[in-house]
Amino acid sequence: MAESREAVTFAESVYALSKVVHIAKFRNDVSLGLNEHQRKHLRLLDDIALLLVTEPKSDVAAVALERRSSEVHFYYAKNCPATHIDELIAVLKGIGTPTERSEKMLDKVMLVCRAKILSRHSKLLVTIRENKAVDGPYIRGDRHGELHGYFKSNFSDWYAEFTTAAEFLTTFLTVIEKPLPSKSEQLFDILRMAHVIGSYRPELSPDTTAPQRPPELIFIDPMLNQRIRLLGDYYGAVKRIVKHYDLAAERQSEEIKIKIHPAPGTAQLAATMPKDYLTILNRFATERNLPTATYATIAAAYPICTPAPTAGKPLQSVLHSVHAECTLAVYLTSLGRPWTNIEIGCSKGSCWLCEFYLSHTQAGLAFHVRNVHGKLQPGWTMPEGGDAMVEKSLRELVVNEVIEVMHKAHNGTRGDSQPRSESDEDEKKNTEPTPIRRPFWV
Repeated sequence: MAESREAVTFAESVYALSKVVHIAKFRNDVSLGLNEHQRKHLRLLDDIALLLVTEPKSDVAAVALERRSSEVHFYYAKNCPATHIDELIAVLKGIGTPTERSEKMLDKVMLVCRAKILSRHSKLLVTIRENKAVDGPYIRGDRHGELHGYFKSNFSDWYAEFTTAAEFLTTFLTVIEKPLPSKSEQLFDILRMAHVIGSYRPELSPDTTAPQRPPELIFIDPMLNQRIRLLGDYYGAVKRIVKHYDLAAERQSEEIKIKIHPAPGTAQLAATMPKDYLTILNRFATERNLPTATYATIAAAYPICTPAPTAGKPLQSVLHSVHAECTLAVYLTSLGRPWTNIEIGCSKGSCWLCEFYLSHTQAGLAFHVRNVHGKLQPGWTMPEGGDAMVEKSLRELVVNEVIEVMHKAHNGTRGDSQPRSESDEDEKKNTEPTPIRRPFWV
């Protein structure tokens, strides 16, 4: 009698697919369809969502705002409880100048979000040490004068003691390599420095025909620029939120009332999956009479796939959860409000399946996010109570992607862990080559 096997589940398909294309950028430029007002509003929402995240891992927030006369309705979804929202609002609406209230709010943020700040700091440390292993200078040699003026205008209280931009940046990295201070005043200064350095944008040439500088900013390694910017995002978020609130308050004849609406929470479920993900792929192939694969044929088609597991524990723990932006989208849809476009701010970029889910939601609603990192998360879970047609389409999408993987493995087609393209031109647009590690010191 032939051995009976259970059908491959949606969760198993997502997990196995994430192992094959885990570095892929299933990415759309979502900003192309947004107007300037939507971009600014989404930036504000992303800032608010960031300040709700307190844990270093598995803690993501999504938020949306609705303005009704003198009321602002604040909707949010979060994987972990948010207990400090009222405190932040009290500081935001409190007495004091914008600078004073920004400092008070950042004090609160540095206290409740310290674990997440420490996590970003530790990742920055790793990147700095990786780059310092390479010889050479660390800033672009053609930007010393430009950087000198930029830092002088933004750090007038500190920069006077430095003679060059390179000296200032070297001092900053030396400070960063030390443990983060426990005193809020010192941490405030570090976050401010990281924000100003991470926010730097090179001046563009007035000659529109001349080649423009790439967005890799002060440091040669784009990851280092990004890590510094992420650490400084807390300072920048607080400053922008206070500024936006004050502008809204000036236009409002009466006090702005903020009403908070948390979306019903969804539990995170820790489960196990086999490290030998090839068994899932081959079960899938057998069910559909497709050719099976080996790790060699998968690696030939997808060179950046997870390699075959070595000796050790056969199972891997995977945290299954509904992502915050999908939870919020289902909740907002259930309210039956007369909305057509809803901007959702997220504390981190949306994954491939979240972007698909939001962009295909029915009920006459169009959801917008600002940033899509496009990766495939192994524990992605379908939200309950959502649109049945969207759920059906998403399940078909995952099935078709796994079928594509098996066909490419069988035919020896180089997949490069990229999604299907309708044309060679589309493939060129979607392909993002792995950055070449350049010397840190230039």
